[in-house]
Amino acid sequence: MTARLEVDQPVQNTIYSTIAILSISAIAIFPMIFFKAYTSGDGIFHIRWQLLYSQYFWQGNLDPRWMADMNQGFGSPSYFFYMPMGQWAASLFEPLLPGIAHAGDRIALSMGASLFVGGLGMFHWLSNVTRMRQAALVGVIIYIIAPYHLFVDLYYRMALAEAWGMAFLPWVLAGIKQISIDRTRPLPLIIGSAGLLLSHVPSAMIGAVAASGYAIILLFEKPSVSLAISYVFSASISFLISSFHTITAIQFKYINKSVLFAGRQEPWNWLLGKHAWPDTGMQKVVLALFVGDGTVILILGAIAYRCAGDGRLRRYVMAGWALILASMIIQTPAMAWFWRLQTPLSMIQFPWRTMMLEALALALIGACALAALSKMPGFKIYFTAIATVAIAVVACIDLSLAAYRVKQEKPLSTRSYA
Repeated sequence: MTARLEVDQPVQNTIYSTIAILSISAIAIFPMIFFKAYTSGDGIFHIRWQLLYSQYFWQGNLDPRWMADMNQGFGSPSYFFYMPMGQWAASLFEPLLPGIAHAGDRIALSMGASLFVGGLGMFHWLSNVTRMRQAALVGVIIYIIAPYHLFVDLYYRMALAEAWGMAFLPWVLAGIKQISIDRTRPLPLIIGSAGLLLSHVPSAMIGAVAASGYAIILLFEKPSVSLAISYVFSASISFLISSFHTITAIQFKYINKSVLFAGRQEPWNWLLGKHAWPDTGMQKVVLALFVGDGTVILILGAIAYRCAGDGRLRRYVMAGWALILASMIIQTPAMAWFWRLQTPLSMIQFPWRTMMLEALALALIGACALAALSKMPGFKIYFTAIATVAIAVVACIDLSLAAYRVKQEKPLSTRSYA
């Protein structure tokens, strides 16, 4: 192990870290490709769209909106509403895996690419937060295999758009931190924010709240008008970059909004309480994640808080605890009034989508706990032991949920969570 890095300086990705993140992403997505496990949840819809999307894309239409050949020639307005990032990424694999037979494989590789992109962003952010590459890399592993990220979004729901939203959210946080260090480097925040907007609107809504809170905290730590201007400028540029697609999408011009946000889709049908959800399988998964991930976060947070030699890491631990607490509170029946207000956040549809914050908290607190050990005697032993146990426990939660799903007579969910 190398020594901790010194004060607030940007930490550059190394070729070894990049290869490690690529390898972890490949291992995580391998079962989906090998077992062709990409038709659960919304997978079949993404595959159908990919059949035509990649054709239009390689014919020169780089942003297909109207699926003219779908529904027996009646067409479909799907991408007047859906964000294109996941299908863009899948279409790039068309030359390698051409034709209808490989549409599912292209979607799976798009999922894998989202893990890799998110891992790089998380490494960039956690490196600057912890100032320790090893801790950051373990945090990346935890983020990639975080049960909501890997099991729920990829293997359970096949939520292509949200997977890409979770890929760009770490880049937004990394960009916010980067600008606080160096005002001349706004690119991570601009690209991250634009990518998030072009990936998944609900994720962008959740990410905007988390990112705004993070930026405000950094402004309180280092009050600066120029820093505030840099944040606003970068956010504005990212919105302009993505506006060619997002403006039409949020207008619901070709979508029946009363159906999209009504009936079983109403947020208060998915709050944690005594009543059964429209999808009881998803309800059990969410409860299991709160217990499992919450326990890991509390233990790692306690280690980090106890061992941290400075207030900086402790503040990040408290921020991680705040993220999971906010995710829990917003899903309780006590918050039904909030979801009935019909604010822009109502576009989230399902309150459990805020559990992407839990995946962030898991990675953040895990990295902080390991960084906090760096000044202890026998650092290498403690670091290796805690990192191994943390990764193993998170992986076991994934495997337990996967085993539970496989034992069902039918998939836990065959419904669409667009």
